[in-house]
Amino acid sequence: MGLLGTLQAGGGQQIRQQLILEAYDWSGCCPGNLKLWLRNVGPALIVVGDIFVGGLRASYNLGPCHGTIRIQDSCRAIVHTFQATIILGMEYPVKIVTVDGAIFSYSCKAGHRS
Repeated sequence: MGLLGTLQAGGGQQIRQQLILEAYDWSGCCPGNLKLWLRNVGPALIVVGDIFVGGLRASYNLGPCHGTIRIQDSCRAIVHTFQATIILGMEYPVKIVTVDGAIFSYSCKAGHRS
């Protein structure tokens, strides 16, 4: 079962956006790449603007979905977290910010997968 991201913005388009984290994999050596499997379960398109890990903006690749997650579609994001010092076994907040200003928050543990 996926984790529904905590929506921190209110009103309008943001309420219609619903993004769940179905799974993640941060189990690679010296965790540098965090893989997120995201699903849009709301009635509106989601266009990813930024991804933050541990409060720092991370670079990312959303593959074939190119940042737009259609209604009921899923997308795999590969987040490059090499800019921060990541400690195995520690949990880090992961925030996905849409171009409309919605913020979805999750928690991922370095060195693990769900």
